[in-house]
Amino acid sequence: MSTRRASDGEFHQERFCSSPELEGDAINALLAAKRIALIDDRESREILWFIQWRSLTAGGVKQLADEILSAFPERVGTVSLQKFFKSKRNEPTAAELSAMAREGEYVSPAAIAAMLTPDEEFWAERKTSAVWEEVEVSPREQADNYLGDARSAAGTKLAQHLRNCCLDPSSHITRSPWYFIDLCSAIKEMRSNCIATAKARLADTLVSRQINNALDFWSARRRMVLIEGVAGIGRTETLRAWCDAQAGLVRYVEVPSSADDRSFYVSIARELGVARGMSFSGQQIKLRVEETLRASGLMLALDESQYLWGNALRPRKTPDRILWIKTTFDAGTPIALVAHTDFTKWQEHFVQRTLWTDEQFERRINRRLLVPAAHSVEDLLKIAQAHLPTGDQRCWKLLAAYALAAPKKRASGIVEALESARYRAQQQGRLEASFRDIEAALREEHAFLQPVVAAAEQQPCKRTAESFQRPRAQRSASAPVNRLPKSKTRFADGINSPVLAGSAD
Repeated sequence: MSTRRASDGEFHQERFCSSPELEGDAINALLAAKRIALIDDRESREILWFIQWRSLTAGGVKQLADEILSAFPERVGTVSLQKFFKSKRNEPTAAELSAMAREGEYVSPAAIAAMLTPDEEFWAERKTSAVWEEVEVSPREQADNYLGDARSAAGTKLAQHLRNCCLDPSSHITRSPWYFIDLCSAIKEMRSNCIATAKARLADTLVSRQINNALDFWSARRRMVLIEGVAGIGRTETLRAWCDAQAGLVRYVEVPSSADDRSFYVSIARELGVARGMSFSGQQIKLRVEETLRASGLMLALDESQYLWGNALRPRKTPDRILWIKTTFDAGTPIALVAHTDFTKWQEHFVQRTLWTDEQFERRINRRLLVPAAHSVEDLLKIAQAHLPTGDQRCWKLLAAYALAAPKKRASGIVEALESARYRAQQQGRLEASFRDIEAALREEHAFLQPVVAAAEQQPCKRTAESFQRPRAQRSASAPVNRLPKSKTRFADGINSPVLAGSAD
């Protein structure tokens, strides 16, 4: 019995699964790839892939359409409409009203009557009376009505127009709908803003520069690269920001830690926007992913690639995910592997314990990049400033000190400390965390300042924290360098203090 039309009087949750409201408005990447492949203009293809990529995010195409209307309210309407309202005159001329009606695809009641036979006139009058009322209105009111109709049409039709441009060969993104002026340039500007925002998310550190340089080479030459780094160094955040800066041309995929093939292909299908259903088998998803990649020319950036090796080792076992990547790369899809340093260890372990050899895999890797295992103090300060732009030097130094003292957290410790501090500020009705919030969070939730405060209370020192900031040559020779500041609130006033230097060790 179909649960969609169940009539047994029982409540079936499944009957709502096929409702259009629950399907979402994600654009199928396989269908979009076939339509976009028909376009010769490169910029138009990039815009359409940006729309398809945005359709996979929260809110989908409707959210993108709302952002366009909010960012460009002056483009809603026709050219004549916007020209009149920008002139700030009281009433439009008859020629302007005629141009507005012509550009807006309006049809007068007289034109409707001329197109109908006498038998149809009565019913046409009844049908259109709600829209075309025979009342006298001023030219200004008529222009306002035209603008209201344009805004209403933009709010209800723009999202569907964007979908049609990605799927319908007869729709072209360069042809603007009547209710929006120069839609193509507006989406270009939205895309440029998205790219700029993604690039500004990260601090300019040595690690981010090395990763970005390797990914830039990978994108330009469409080869395969392998980037390895320790946990907490910023691999994932840098990769995500770089992929977002490509605005849909590169898809970020986090390799699942599970060993089954279906979860691996599902993770790729989810980021592409294909095979979005629980009824697909692993093989069906795999075939759709491969066809989409071949037709689209999109690039894959695989994070946590150390999980590509699986966790089952037998003498005749082969790394199936690695072999699929080799085959996909040979078919023309550039792939970037970003992984923990365990990737190389697992590769060597796999070669030693099985009959599989890695020559074919190695010869396809153009570059192997091993990023530094730790950030410098200057880079940590940049990271702290990027995550807390409203802070001051004391806040940034305290966060950097925590990152130095937590070798297993590294740069991610700055983010975690800020989350705790911001929660404290939120509980007190404030929008942003202060130095005292950060200090309290590190002392109570992260147990960072407790040993320092205890030692400071046992060994009080009369010197101020500013003395730790002076160059070593200016310090008094009799002043001991292993003393701690007396006030716990002045702990982070100098990142070069002996306390922080000891913590970094």
